[in-house]
Amino acid sequence: MLVQLRAFAAIAAISLLTAPAMRVTAAETGVSAAQLEAADAGTDPNSWLFYGHDLSAHRFSPLQAVDKSSVSHLTLAWKKTLGPPVSMEGTPVVSNGVMFVTTGNSTVWALDAVTGAKKWVYKYPLPVASLARACCDTDNRGVTLSGNKVIFGTLDAHLLALDAATGKVLWNTTVAPNSRAYSITSPPLPIKNMVLTGAGGGEYTTRGFIAAYDVNTGKQIWRHFTIPGPGEPGYDTWKVPGVAARGGVPTWLPGTYDPQLDTVYWGTGNPNPDWDANSLKGSLLYSSAVLALSPETGQMKWYYQYTPHDIYDYDGVSEPVLVDLTIDGQSVPALAHADRNGYLYVINRKTGKLIYAVPFLDKINWGTVSRDGKITLNQSIQEAADARKPYTLYPSVIGGHNWEPVAYDPQKQVLFVPALESSIIIKPLPKSDMAPKPATFNGGAGFGAPILAGSVVAFDLNTGKQVWKRHFHSPMLDGALVTGGGLVFIGEPEGNLIAMDESSGETVWSGKTASGLNASPMTYSIGGKQYVSILSGTGGVVAKFFAASVPWLSNIPKGSMVYTWVLDSKVAQGSGTTPMSMAAPAAKPASGTSH
Repeated sequence: MLVQLRAFAAIAAISLLTAPAMRVTAAETGVSAAQLEAADAGTDPNSWLFYGHDLSAHRFSPLQAVDKSSVSHLTLAWKKTLGPPVSMEGTPVVSNGVMFVTTGNSTVWALDAVTGAKKWVYKYPLPVASLARACCDTDNRGVTLSGNKVIFGTLDAHLLALDAATGKVLWNTTVAPNSRAYSITSPPLPIKNMVLTGAGGGEYTTRGFIAAYDVNTGKQIWRHFTIPGPGEPGYDTWKVPGVAARGGVPTWLPGTYDPQLDTVYWGTGNPNPDWDANSLKGSLLYSSAVLALSPETGQMKWYYQYTPHDIYDYDGVSEPVLVDLTIDGQSVPALAHADRNGYLYVINRKTGKLIYAVPFLDKINWGTVSRDGKITLNQSIQEAADARKPYTLYPSVIGGHNWEPVAYDPQKQVLFVPALESSIIIKPLPKSDMAPKPATFNGGAGFGAPILAGSVVAFDLNTGKQVWKRHFHSPMLDGALVTGGGLVFIGEPEGNLIAMDESSGETVWSGKTASGLNASPMTYSIGGKQYVSILSGTGGVVAKFFAASVPWLSNIPKGSMVYTWVLDSKVAQGSGTTPMSMAAPAAKPASGTSH
């Protein structure tokens, strides 16, 4: 699909707060409509202008200089420390030679993408109280570029626009009250003259939403709530009186956009209170689902619910990837989604009708989903949850696939899924502990130590068959990147960025960083040289809650850095060499064939 983004208007500065270190003009950093369209259509391979590379969230770069025969020539071009150690889950974006990155504490850096030299840095005055209210560490996954603006969300649920040339604040909008534990940890989605954002806070007494803001002023245009109010369609699916008011159904990752259908697709998260089967009766619309919305009004066109009656915390928020497939000889506009419940869903994005669902984990026990979408629940788990007795759950509460982005090769129509092979013992809490607690974590269970490991799974989306699956000793906490050079880049929590042959999963290169990796790699080209970058800084939900389950990662240093490797295309083209032997990371061999 050739996704085209329409032009954005420029805006005047409103206020300022930054310390530029190197003068840079708006012409050097601004993003034109033509650039945005070219990047989304795949005809501009040199930049990386969006969180997911394009509005379809493919995370595919057509750059081909780095391939299996040249990847051994990748060398570290530069690295830069971005302040005190903090969780680093972002994806850098690059426009006209400038890299924009965020750190977990809502700080934005503009760097020279060739040298790493600082152009400016903006430090958002993050209230200390917001750190305590954040569910799963102090996270920020990046910025969105629009015209001359750099737009990002903050941990206390503000949305800001900065001047791309100077870092000065152009506008600052409060999206939701952080006093209620709302947060924003991901960049907004740019559409027409708007940016769309969701918010986190699903474990608190919040009401999830998706909202659109005028890119010129920061003023709200519309807001779509993910929990229906009294009298609205879906309200009666919350069977226990008053539970809908408990909140949840967050929208903490970015959506995607199809301009041909003029439709926004956005994932939703868990109902609240988590893991309380006595409160969470009914299908609980529109939790753990994907919503198709009009970008003009926010009105819902259709929905598909992955996990009705979600008592497991199986958020459906990870990106709905827009793909064009050939199904039974017919071209079908589809979306693909690797869900936290362990199943890959492929849905007709025009009609909302399921095409197929298939598992991607070694073991799933909450229930089964047939290829045509029929759900059969595990009755022993349902009975234990209802009786508030312990039970073992596969996958665990962090899911089979959490926030870590997948990557899709549109040329081969193969999807690469970073997966979490995991289980956990759920210990439901007494009913007396279920009273609503504003701005406090509302969880209905304690936990036994989870078992955590990882895998990467490659799927042929036309058939739903696995091409290969590779197991890793550690959980995969990092997003994927696939390139025109036939490589899949992904990070390991031990700190290694690895490149795999996309046809087999075999490691062909590895680069070491000083901290753990739980961010997502990206690539770009400047002056005939291809670069590969990733943020390094251990953190996130596993480090915060389940570190005891991965003791081999306990000695990984914390950090807050960006690493960038470079391949000089002239050297690579003239070398005629094959990849050098690399020390293999802690992983099992790829299994090879589909199954």
